[in-house]
Amino acid sequence: LLLNRVMELENESLLKFLYADQDGEGLTVPDDIRSEFSAYITYLCGCGIDQLLRQHDSISEERRVIRQDTKKLASENYRTFIKSSDCITDINARFAEIDSKLLKLSDGIPQFVDKFQAFCTSAQEVTTKKKQNSQTLSKHNQLLETLEITQLMDTCVRNHYYDEALELSAYVKRLEKRLEHVHLLKAIAQDVDKLKKVMLNQLVQQLRGNIQLPACLRIIGYLRRMDVFREDQLRQKFLQARGAWLKSILNSVPSTDPYTHISKIIELNRIHLFDIVTQYRALFANDEQMQPFGTTNIHLKNVFSSWILHKINDFLKQLKADLDAGVGGRIESVLNQSMYFGLSFSRIGVDFRTLLLPIFNDFISSNFTRSVRGISEAFKVSLTYFNFGANPIPASSIVQPLPQSGYLSPPVSVIAFPPLSWYLNELMEVLNELRACCPVAIRKSVEQSLSWSSQSILDNLQEYHTSENSTMTKKELQFLEDTIETHRNTVIPFVASLASHLFESRQKVFPLIIDSASHHPGTNTGATESEAEQTGDTTTEASLLDTTTSLSL
Repeated sequence: LLLNRVMELENESLLKFLYADQDGEGLTVPDDIRSEFSAYITYLCGCGIDQLLRQHDSISEERRVIRQDTKKLASENYRTFIKSSDCITDINARFAEIDSKLLKLSDGIPQFVDKFQAFCTSAQEVTTKKKQNSQTLSKHNQLLETLEITQLMDTCVRNHYYDEALELSAYVKRLEKRLEHVHLLKAIAQDVDKLKKVMLNQLVQQLRGNIQLPACLRIIGYLRRMDVFREDQLRQKFLQARGAWLKSILNSVPSTDPYTHISKIIELNRIHLFDIVTQYRALFANDEQMQPFGTTNIHLKNVFSSWILHKINDFLKQLKADLDAGVGGRIESVLNQSMYFGLSFSRIGVDFRTLLLPIFNDFISSNFTRSVRGISEAFKVSLTYFNFGANPIPASSIVQPLPQSGYLSPPVSVIAFPPLSWYLNELMEVLNELRACCPVAIRKSVEQSLSWSSQSILDNLQEYHTSENSTMTKKELQFLEDTIETHRNTVIPFVASLASHLFESRQKVFPLIIDSASHHPGTNTGATESEAEQTGDTTTEASLLDTTTSLSL
């Protein structure tokens, strides 16, 4: 093995030496030559000396034979060589063309790859769309139902099928949550939200109508299912809507007659306001709950309390306005109706009768004061038309009322002085009107008004005496002085006692019964007794007028 390895190395070095170029660098030897060379060296190694010496001649002879054979082959097959040369030339040209086309092809391959990838992408999209279209076609009925949700919701809302509308809304909300990437469902959800707003407006509008408790329960149930209001907002919305309906009813009451208007207002408030409170308490039973509002908590009970207080204040303002407009002598009826209204609300814990007292006290007091002042002003004006020189009223025309228990009679001596008689009659009439409804709280005001009135009459008489003293006859002057003296000594004490009799003694008052011709100080009282006898009985009958209080507050 070692000998064979040494021979292989020697053969290799010899082969490199034989095939070395001019620079001494070894050329690459083909494998077939290498194998033949190794076999030939092995052959030489096996030859003797004689054979080795003949090797040169043998090789020369072999070369000559090969050259002759080559020349013979060339001469016999020169056309084939020419054709082969032409063929090689053509092949080289074609290979050059192929090479140039391959270069172009290699340059276009990246663009082709890009376009092919784009084609693949487009084909994939087409395939996906085809698959989607196939899936869409297979689920055409379900898609059609989904697309018709908006129209179906609109139909339900218009026909007041609120249960179905809420079910559709919940279904769309679930679809949107599950398929939030689908733009079509988002558009459907937006349309459904718009229709829900229409439905909300319809429900609130129904609350503004004349509906009973079952309808209120149904509407509030729908509003709770819609989940658009907090608990406090829902209560406010209910009270606002019902309050608007009540206000529309109250505004429809004719206001031509203040008494009829306030009576109807009281009745409508008592009936409908009580119904609204009953509905509210049936709908919102838990008033003790706390509702978070920002950084604080609000008590839900305050929502109702604020609203009912606002409505009561509105009623009190309307009551005051109608009283100021004038209810005639029917103030007692208005007071009784108002008190019954306040009493009926005590069943729901909203007894507001104490708020009525100041209004009626102020009205009755101011009305009485206005009437008393009117009497005093009318007395002052009528003094200029009275004839103090006329004959005094005959005693036969004076009717003395029989004394009765529980009745208060004016001084009979006043009848001889027509101005004072007229004044007391007018004052008695105002007091009898006050008797129908006389609150104890206005006693001080009544006493002050009566005191001012009697003093005003005295001042007017004295002023008239001072201004007309130089133009009056002795008889007229004497009659005027007697009138002043009677008013100072008789009328003023009697007027001062009227308030105590009105508020304490529950006595009744007779009006002064005098000649009808002298009932007013402006009337001419100069008729003689004979004229009175010719006209017959000129006295007027008057019924007993009770001045006791009919109601004490």
